[in-house]
Amino acid sequence: MVGFMLEYISPCIDSTDTRDMAEPHDNNSSCDSLEHSDSEEVKIREHLRLVIKNRGYSSKKNPRVELRLGTEWSEGKQKWINIERLIDKNQDQYREVVSDPETGEIIHQCEEPLSKHYGHGSAKFTPPPDDKSS
Repeated sequence: MVGFMLEYISPCIDSTDTRDMAEPHDNNSSCDSLEHSDSEEVKIREHLRLVIKNRGYSSKKNPRVELRLGTEWSEGKQKWINIERLIDKNQDQYREVVSDPETGEIIHQCEEPLSKHYGHGSAKFTPPPDDKSS
């Protein structure tokens, strides 16, 4: 979390004033400046996506390895979540840990061979490998 102070100072401008604002003018004029100060708290969220491709494979079989680490917005939970996901086609590995950054609670955890990972997420519409209906 990073805190910062935002200060905005704006001259009070009279719509009938025809002076060039770039020219210096008397600060004792009837229209002094309006000062506004505000403080905001900003949370910086990071997300890293690493993709390893192999030119020996077609685009359908690439990327070979995908790693995601960081914070993502969860539409279902309507909040920010931490995600660690590894998809490794070379090692037939799928690993995912989703947690709540505020409480540290693990929301979802999955570790299995990638060839067995189907039926949820983007693999929801992928039939199981032993399904002969296709």
